[in-house]
Amino acid sequence: MKRLVWILAKIFLLILRADDIIADNDPGQCCGMLWLTMSGPALEHQDLRQGMYRMRSPSEYHQRGGQNILYKWRNEAWYFGLDSHTSGVQSEKTVECPNKVEQWRFWTVKGDMETWSEFQKNVVTFVLYLAVFLFLFYRSR
Repeated sequence: MKRLVWILAKIFLLILRADDIIADNDPGQCCGMLWLTMSGPALEHQDLRQGMYRMRSPSEYHQRGGQNILYKWRNEAWYFGLDSHTSGVQSEKTVECPNKVEQWRFWTVKGDMETWSEFQKNVVTFVLYLAVFLFLFYRSR
């Protein structure tokens, strides 16, 4: 079992590549890969925004296997989507890394009514890939 975990760990690190992991000791840098999940009404309205995002620049992440982009919009907020006025998911304010944002709002469509929700906590969650890997690795030991 331990050998299998070790082999999977090596495969994982090869897929992830070293440039995807940025050291935690440098607060000015963000993780190279993030896993985004949503809950509650955000999941109902914006479920296609979920998934793995890879950093392309300090202000832009691209969804792997999808069309979504996470980017700093006018240096005012983090944003998922292409139309920053009538769709997507948007943070309350910009912080250095998107996984540090606490409140998000999302575009809702109910019948003929389309609007932004109020800013809410815990509707968007990021998982840093390195943290998930280490948890699974040490749990199996």
